Amino acid sequence: MNKRKFINIFVVLMVMLMLVGCSEDNSSKNTSDAGEGEILHYDVDAKTDSYVSLDEVENAADIIIKGVRLENEETVIKKSGENVLSSYTFSKIKVTSVYKNSTSQIVEGDIVTILENEAYDEEAQAVYDDLMDAQATA
Repeated sequence: MNKRKFINIFVVLMVMLMLVGCSEDNSSKNTSDAGEGEILHYDVDAKTDSYVSLDEVENAADIIIKGVRLENEETVIKKSGENVLSSYTFSKIKVTSVYKNSTSQIVEGDIVTILENEAYDEEAQAVYDDLMDAQATA
């Protein structure tokens, strides 16, 4: 009888633990205890390619460049209610170095548009980072 009671309690506790664990809304998390007038930072779940080494990145990339950011062209934030579905920014950069160029004629000094995985929402005074790994935030 005692063993059966113990098993029932254990099962109830496990079900409660699973319900609590599944109830958290991970669509966006505030990573800053910002006060009034400060910008909030959110990590937004995103699907990104994962690489184990720099060699893998170099082999997968068609173009590898270094540049200086000049200006934002467009910031895109897609929401469903309060949940951020996607966020990114198109920015112009001036190419300062070309390390790999398999597909186009990019040379030093060119101005190109890139897609950044971060967006600033002026209305909400918030920054959204599309990062899978929270350690990548600076």
